[in-house]
Amino acid sequence: LTNWGQRGRPEHVASQQNRNRVSLLVAMGWSNARIAAALYITVPTLRKHYFSELKYRAVARDRLTANLATKLWSRLSSAR
Repeated sequence: LTNWGQRGRPEHVASQQNRNRVSLLVAMGWSNARIAAALYITVPTLRKHYFSELKYRAVARDRLTANLATKLWSRLSSAR
């Protein structure tokens, strides 16, 4: 155990996989509380480690919508 003999949980380390996961969940419109629960961390810990990903909520949502629309359009146009 990394925190043997210490109080509380071990400190959360933000991995690239978790950063990508947070970005996706933000883009899908999840609340901070829901994202934190999915990562098994508290909302303050989420804000501390993933500030950049949370900051651009509207941009992430627009990018996801644009990517999905582009893929749908290309499938529809290739089906003709």
